[in-house]
Amino acid sequence: MTDPLARYQATLQGLGDVIAGARLTLLGFSVAVDAVHQLTAEHVETIYSYARTDEGKRGELCRSIWALLCNGTDGEVWVDWPQASQWLVSRFPTRYSAGGNAGQAANTLSVLGVSSLLALTDRNPAQLATLGDKVRLAEPDGSLVPPADARPTPEPGRAAHHVMEFGSGTPLPGGDQERVIGRSGRVIMRFAYDGPAYDDYFVTAARERAATAGTGLVTGLNKVLPHDVDHAYRWCRQRVAEWREAGLEFVHHELSSYPRQARTVAELTPSVNSLGLSERELGSLTGSAADPADRAAALLVEHGLDRVTVHGDRWALVVSTADPRRELHTLLVACLLAGARAQYGEPVRPVELPPLACPLAEEQLPPPVRRTGLSSVCVPTLWQQRPVATVGLGDTFVAGTLLALGSTCPPLVA
Repeated sequence: MTDPLARYQATLQGLGDVIAGARLTLLGFSVAVDAVHQLTAEHVETIYSYARTDEGKRGELCRSIWALLCNGTDGEVWVDWPQASQWLVSRFPTRYSAGGNAGQAANTLSVLGVSSLLALTDRNPAQLATLGDKVRLAEPDGSLVPPADARPTPEPGRAAHHVMEFGSGTPLPGGDQERVIGRSGRVIMRFAYDGPAYDDYFVTAARERAATAGTGLVTGLNKVLPHDVDHAYRWCRQRVAEWREAGLEFVHHELSSYPRQARTVAELTPSVNSLGLSERELGSLTGSAADPADRAAALLVEHGLDRVTVHGDRWALVVSTADPRRELHTLLVACLLAGARAQYGEPVRPVELPPLACPLAEEQLPPPVRRTGLSSVCVPTLWQQRPVATVGLGDTFVAGTLLALGSTCPPLVA
């Protein structure tokens, strides 16, 4: 029986070698400013009140949020209400940070001292101010510069994404019996289409550097303007083809919750050869109740992928055609970084294991897959009952995946 904390301790001790072996990561195409609202019991009461009494857009938004709070469920909410941002900032405490899969991953890598090349079209000052100093942006002359040296574009840029964070144990009003939120989580709210960042300077710079880069990320297909959907798929697929033809070993796509999940996977694979998704997204995509490793294996085979990663609250697994030792190493690095973010509420380079982490025992993990030519690895996460924040945990996991897969450092643990 393997002690999970001992494995994580070994991973922590070797993290410096992983970082030292890091190569440039190519990150596209989802970046935004996140306006994050941390909910207290009073704020939950406000949402409940509007959900019951308001028949307009505020009520529609609050009813969607209320349903997720009652279930303790992460999710995304779409409301056609451009004025929502002003109302949310006026009613709830707000802090601003980098958003989008690529933006979050870029900042996580930056905190570790690792450079990335980020696709970014709206370089307005508010967006640039959210990005770390190790992030690099491509300029018209082909140079790569940190955000502070980038040529800014005029305000206002893309609409902010709004995120509500809620903590387990927060009281839920209404009903005869006392109720509380059962699980910490977050609700992402979107009020405008944006789609991929069509950064032509990035396209050229990434194509020139793909041969020596470590890994690549392609996201940003969940809120595309309806008339632009076909073009968005073609454009992203072309970028992946350029990188893979140049020799980039892994290009990863991280799925999210939206109606076109199946089409996105079909359109991007097998050019994208690594797929990541949450346990809930795996259920909605496959419509199956089979063991998660079996469902991940079926996705891998159907779409010609090299690896599929599934992350849940208490465990993370990968089904892969690659060396299981390398995949174990990748999962441990990714979970270590995500656990540290849950502990501190922001991207950090971990210096210790979270003291309140409660990893599952090995016998509590989902069973492995048994298919010829495939291996599966599953590890318990560094789960914490009361994380300081949940925003960005999945993106931090993705950043760790990209870091480990793209580093020249060999696997740290057996």
